[in-house]
Amino acid sequence: KFLAQVPTVLLLSLLPSDGAIHLTLSALHRSTTAPKRIPPSASSSSSAPLTRIHSSFKPTQSAADSSAARRSTSSTAARDSEGSALPAHPPAPMSAPAAKQGAEEEAERLLAAAKLNPNDGGPFRSLGHHYARAGDAQRAARCFERAVALDPDDAESGEALCDLLDAEGKESLELAVCKEAAGKSPRAFWAFRRLGYLQVHQKKWSDAIQSLQHSIRGYPTCADLWEALGLAYHRLGMFTAAVKSHMGELLNLIVPGSLL
Repeated sequence: KFLAQVPTVLLLSLLPSDGAIHLTLSALHRSTTAPKRIPPSASSSSSAPLTRIHSSFKPTQSAADSSAARRSTSSTAARDSEGSALPAHPPAPMSAPAAKQGAEEEAERLLAAAKLNPNDGGPFRSLGHHYARAGDAQRAARCFERAVALDPDDAESGEALCDLLDAEGKESLELAVCKEAAGKSPRAFWAFRRLGYLQVHQKKWSDAIQSLQHSIRGYPTCADLWEALGLAYHRLGMFTAAVKSHMGELLNLIVPGSLL
């Protein structure tokens, strides 16, 4: 410390030889410019833990800060979604006059389509569903009847017509519709199935067996048909055939489509 405070010129005048002057200047330079050294023991014991702590340190938020951030994010997302996706006010339900007017317009469109192609059963089927939804069973039945008359294989129209007749207790009309469709087309399997059920209900076992056997060709996986056929065989005393029919019923219940 004393040498660091002495001017360099004075030192040069005090030291006689060039070698001594060089050593003195080197020592003076090291003492004034070099930083202070920390003992090895202290530096190794303090720097290593700090290094480990620094490498493993990750800033975390407190519970209050994180919850506040989540509330802020959720509220921002809600505002964004409300402003972009959701309307300001939910749409008002359609009034009764407007709904009635829409139904009338739909009926007019379907009627126009039926008039354009009167030999197509599709528009009459759609019109029948429209009247059925509106609660007009009579008009719906007439439309379905027209569709079945144009296309006896139309199972959708035939089943809908039979459902309407069955709901009104008109079993004789239902039977007549099924017989007419079955007589027009051998592929009107829906008619044979309905006819077979009606004949089982009327205990006409022989007629029921013929109708049910034919309908199974179109609906081989229908377990109800196999059950009705087995019942008809059983009532006629044909027990072997009845057992086979019930086996077919069980196979379709256990493994659907096994008899295809």
